Amino acid sequence: MTTPRIFLVASALAATFALAACGRNHHTYINVSHGNIVLQDDQVTIHADDAPDAIVTANGDLRIGGRTIAVDASQRRLLRTYYQDAERVGHQAIEVGKAGADMAGGTIGDVFSNLADGHPDRIDAAVKKRTDALLVHASRICDTLQSMQVTQEAIAAQLDAFRPYTRLKASDAQECRADIAKERSKLAKSGD
Repeated sequence: MTTPRIFLVASALAATFALAACGRNHHTYINVSHGNIVLQDDQVTIHADDAPDAIVTANGDLRIGGRTIAVDASQRRLLRTYYQDAERVGHQAIEVGKAGADMAGGTIGDVFSNLADGHPDRIDAAVKKRTDALLVHASRICDTLQSMQVTQEAIAAQLDAFRPYTRLKASDAQECRADIAKERSKLAKSGD
């Protein structure tokens, strides 16, 4: 892959992850194929097409359609874990955004610096290193999505009222990992 092409691919990848993962105005949106999940103001709102919104709070409360659902200690622990995973996705999205900004700015600096120093052959390696850092951050989101999906299934197994809110599917984490694997493969091939 030529230096300009790898630069464009790397910049596009950074922008894609930064825009897809980061929330605006202190919101984190987790868009999945079966609805979306929003973290905002110390609560997670789960939007389902076929049911009223469900809200999970930081302390493990569950409200559905404005009604508080009674939960036992075990269910509350699971709901807190679900909330913490959603919060973790938000923090990880910020890290992806920072890595994307570092990659974009750093890549431009690497290009100019290596060209000015007479070492254009070092540009690809520098871009690959920054791209790999971005992919490491992005892969953490995949892991957290999987954890969140497992927790969601455990909640639904114990709490019938939560069953319509199992928006995350195992395929969401799998697709996330497949996208990252595809980018890693492209990155590896670019050195050939």
